[in-house]
Amino acid sequence: MKLGLTGLSLLSWPKILTAANQKRNARKNINVKSLTILFQGDSITDGGRSRNADWNHIMGHGYAYLIASRLWYDYPKEDLMLYNRGVSGNKIKDLQETLAKGYH
Repeated sequence: MKLGLTGLSLLSWPKILTAANQKRNARKNINVKSLTILFQGDSITDGGRSRNADWNHIMGHGYAYLIASRLWYDYPKEDLMLYNRGVSGNKIKDLQETLAKGYH
């Protein structure tokens, strides 16, 4: 079975939920000075995100939005930077070209 970036991201979703639950249950104060997460992939990652100054839809409506929302909610005082750079129709081979263009 072959998995693309989206498949790998979805497989890691339970780990993110487990980490969030452990944080809540243990009541530990996790000190993350700075963390940047970049979501890259195809239409599943894109999730209909905006490509302008519309901050209400900057993360799209898919898993990137759900993960970002949860992290921003759980860690409001931390310096979290989350970016969604999913491009609908992209394939793995398109990733290098997208990065070279600096596509936003």
